[in-house]
Amino acid sequence: MNIRYEQGSGENLSFPDNSFDVVFCCDVLEHVTDLPKVVAEISRVLKPGGVFIYDTINRTFVSKLVAIKIWQEWKRWAFMPPNLHVWKMFIKPNEIKDVLQASGFEWQEHTGSRPNVSIPKLLRFLRKRVKGEWNFTDLGRNFWLVEDKDKNMLYAGHAVKKHPIGKLSCNKVV
Repeated sequence: MNIRYEQGSGENLSFPDNSFDVVFCCDVLEHVTDLPKVVAEISRVLKPGGVFIYDTINRTFVSKLVAIKIWQEWKRWAFMPPNLHVWKMFIKPNEIKDVLQASGFEWQEHTGSRPNVSIPKLLRFLRKRVKGEWNFTDLGRNFWLVEDKDKNMLYAGHAVKKHPIGKLSCNKVV
C-alpha cells in the first residue's frame, strides 16, 4: 500500500473539508485535551456518509485498576510508561455518544474487549516480561484482545457522518 504518514494536531487537522471516507482513531481519544474539538474536526474532514471508527478506554473502577495501576504503576506487572494514561481523561460510552451527536454523527454501536486468557494467566505473562524472561514479541504471541460484551475496560465503536438536511442523494428505481 502507498501510505503517507503525517504528524499533526487532532484539534486542527490539516485537510480540506469532506476529504475522507473513513477516519480511524486507535488509542487516541483518551489522550486529547479537547475531545469535542477533535471529534468536530474529524466530522469536518469526513465526507457525508463517511465512517468514524474508534477505540478508547472507559472511565470505570476496572479501568483505573487495570490501565493505571497494573499497566503503568505497579512495577510487578507494568509494561507502559508511568502517566501515559490519565484516568480522568478516559471516556464513558454515553459521553462519546453525546460528543458524536453534537458533531453531526449518527452513532452506530459499541463493543467491548477482554484478554484472550484468564486474568491470573495474563498477570503471569506480564510478570515474565518485567523479569526479562519475555519481551514484547513474546507477550504479543501469547496475549491479545478478543471481542466481548463487557465494556468496563476497553471498547470500540463507529459512527456515520450525517448527510446535510436537504442534500441527501438517492437513486430512483424504475
